[in-house]
Amino acid sequence: MASSETVSHDGPSNKQVYLQSVQGRSRKFQTTVDDVIAFFAECGKPKSVLNKFGEEPADGRLREVAFVSFKKNKAVEKAVAMSGKTLAGVTVTVGINKEVPKARGVVKSSARIFVGNLPKAEGGVATLEPSLREIFAPCGRVLFVRFPEGSTHYCHVILEDDSTGAAAAAALALDGVELEGKGLRVGAAEVKPKQKRAAREPASSGGGGEERPKKPKADRPAEWRLDREAGLTLPRPRGNPGSW
Repeated sequence: MASSETVSHDGPSNKQVYLQSVQGRSRKFQTTVDDVIAFFAECGKPKSVLNKFGEEPADGRLREVAFVSFKKNKAVEKAVAMSGKTLAGVTVTVGINKEVPKARGVVKSSARIFVGNLPKAEGGVATLEPSLREIFAPCGRVLFVRFPEGSTHYCHVILEDDSTGAAAAAALALDGVELEGKGLRVGAAEVKPKQKRAAREPASSGGGGEERPKKPKADRPAEWRLDREAGLTLPRPRGNPGSW
């Protein structure tokens, strides 16, 4: 995909039109730069064809909407007159663009940081969350502070990060920072691989199905029997077996 450096600085003008499905961006409309140029062949060659982010697409593909600029007003008039025609199997609408294309945002990810040696807190370690957020705020946006169940001395801080890993690096540099007189241990959180479920063995009957694991029998003394009248399972009364 095109990088942010390829974003066009041409704002909307009376010489730029938008092209999209008549159903708007809710319709998954896709086309290509070449198809758009051919579509407007009678209007004249476009000055530029941009994607929804205002970029010249590196792969030549256009999705949802395209912004097309022309050199002459006459070409724009002809382009707008083509509204209602079909492109890529979709009826499209063409109009004068009056909005600046929304630039592509930087893709964000997250970094999970282990924080250990937490000080004791009267109300539990969860009460330390405001202080932890304050400590790690300079590293980047703190998304969550997670205290695993039963933990009394550690937690995980999840930071918003990008592909550079700058937020994670800044957080790791805080190793040893003090909180209520205790030096925190800060490190990369260990990510445990997911356990795959063991495949079930096929049934011995040869039917091609999978044998379901048998449920364990109820741990019930052998002398217990079902009292059908009461609907309960009760122990066999001693000395009078004939009553069951």
